[in-house]
Amino acid sequence: MLPEALKAYQDGLAIAERLARADPGNAGWQRDLSVSYAKLGFVFQKARDKTNALSALTQGQAIIARMTQVSPDNFQWKRDLA
Repeated sequence: MLPEALKAYQDGLAIAERLARADPGNAGWQRDLSVSYAKLGFVFQKARDKTNALSALTQGQAIIARMTQVSPDNFQWKRDLA
């Protein structure tokens, strides 16, 4: 089951990356990208792959941190960052 989840989340991440790159100013796509990294990180955690889990979670967190700096009043992004 984990290999299928990993493949699905990697495919989703690839789509989110293309969309976010195509329109870096689109906050929704940036958030989707950070969520994709978080989901992938959780699958890596379940698979006991700490290195890839940390990498994915860190990348997702960095995106949300940038978005929170741009819009510090956005409650959802603050919650995502926490």
